Amino acid sequence: IIKDLYGKKTKKRITLFYSNKRKEDIVFYKELNEISKKWKNLDIVYALTRDENKDPQIKERKRIDAEMLKKYLKDLSSGEYFICGPSAFVTGIKDQLEKVGVGRNSIKTEAFY
Repeated sequence: IIKDLYGKKTKKRITLFYSNKRKEDIVFYKELNEISKKWKNLDIVYALTRDENKDPQIKERKRIDAEMLKKYLKDLSSGEYFICGPSAFVTGIKDQLEKVGVGRNSIKTEAFY
């Protein structure tokens, strides 16, 4: 999705919250960082849950939750959300977004097992 939007030079602001256990688990780490350097509409928030890596690109060291989203997005009600990951993660984030007032039509999900 990000490569497609980058290629189209969309004017939308995009914030990718990307959670992994360790830095070496981050797929497309170099490619995403290269795109975000060239394209100022993309912000990336890497969150690690089991690694204390000192890389300055790693902004969070906990699971993604509504508080983290608020920290970086400020107004959660005005965006669109695409959530992908294990089913418990997807359901948890979706429920948190709905509790803070995000409409169901603004949330798209894809879960895997």
